Amino acid sequence: MLSFFGALRRLGATPTATISTFEPVVTVLLAAVVLGEEFSGPQWAGAALVVAVVLVVASGRVERPVAGVAEGVRYAERDGAR
Repeated sequence: MLSFFGALRRLGATPTATISTFEPVVTVLLAAVVLGEEFSGPQWAGAALVVAVVLVVASGRVERPVAGVAEGVRYAERDGAR
């Protein structure tokens, strides 16, 4: 937990959140190597999916949020929408 907050302070929220998604994958790999655990195909596929998504996010190919979202929120607040 201390390393998470240290990374948050040094790297910022987005890189820290991206890196923290690797925790389950690292846990699975360590369980396989250190404890000799055997995992099913779907579990390995899930780990591969997590790695693939992190690589896509880290590559910067994901589109950024629409610029007008904040204006829409302000419009809804001004008109009293709930």
